[in-house]
Amino acid sequence: MSDESAKYIIELAKDLFATMRVQNPLWQVAYFRYAKFIGSTSASASYRTACEVELLSVFQHTEFFRRAKNLSDNIFLSLDKNTGMFLLVINKNLDYSVEFEYEDPDKWEITKRNGASGIPIGYEGK
Repeated sequence: MSDESAKYIIELAKDLFATMRVQNPLWQVAYFRYAKFIGSTSASASYRTACEVELLSVFQHTEFFRRAKNLSDNIFLSLDKNTGMFLLVINKNLDYSVEFEYEDPDKWEITKRNGASGIPIGYEGK
């Protein structure tokens, strides 16, 4: 990872952290997934409290998702990648991790469809 991409990731982590503090003060862990493949991009986010997992609404958090898309595009540019995805995970202590995937476009999908929990599918972290 380059210094430039690390700068964008840190900025995105801080932005997600700030959004979560306003969204729900009881949040414990938040997840942000960005996918960029030929002809399409997608961004989704969710968060976990002690009792539940909620999706972060694109309609209620338009500014966050606009900034997150711009930062995410810059991450891919700084890595010299045209396609792929990443999953950013952050907790209320501001500890974060990021994982990248360049092959499987369905990895870490954030959804509640078909009985999914809202936690990224296949994510095995904390």
